[in-house]
Amino acid sequence: MSGEIPVMSNLIEEFEEELYNIISINVREDHDEISLDINGNEVELQMFAGFYVAEDVDIVPEEEISFNLQIDGDSRSGELEIPALLHGEIPDEFDLNADFIMEWTIADDPSLFVAPLILEIQTDFEDFTNVLDGNERSHTFSQSLYSDVSEEDLTQVESVISAISYKVIDNMLFMAGSEKYRLYSGSTLGKMQEDEEDETSARYERRTRPLIQR
Repeated sequence: MSGEIPVMSNLIEEFEEELYNIISINVREDHDEISLDINGNEVELQMFAGFYVAEDVDIVPEEEISFNLQIDGDSRSGELEIPALLHGEIPDEFDLNADFIMEWTIADDPSLFVAPLILEIQTDFEDFTNVLDGNERSHTFSQSLYSDVSEEDLTQVESVISAISYKVIDNMLFMAGSEKYRLYSGSTLGKMQEDEEDETSARYERRTRPLIQR
């Protein structure tokens, strides 16, 4: 996806036995009026980096939600299945000299999985993202993808596996997902010193960054 695609996404993440979710809406341009109802309840939207966002709306995995998005009086309504929670086996450390192998379980097959691996190299990013069939339960990123990256230049790594369901209404994409996330920095990258960045804060910043920007 790119920023040119109008999309509403709803992502749920399990973190320390608590569920969190964020809704983000990209409508590509400014509008006089935009509102969203989920299951008949109005959702409070805020602007963030050019997107409309809402956090921790009461949405339950494995249930169907109804939504009504109003943009300048133009309505898009429908139902969307929220994927089951995704339980992942993701490596505790990132090793530049080895393949990166992810495995996971989930109660039911979603429409698809999205598996990004994002390397921050000094001020640049290498984004290795794969779209996988809904019946997949593992994925391997070959070490050859990042064989030319040096340990000294590698700042941090983000790993995500997302289960996605979606539908298209009037040329707009509506998607829901559950995901597992891991941030590697400091000792988990084999560095001698821990990175001073707090992982919880980094995770929060990533959650508020819409999927379409990752």
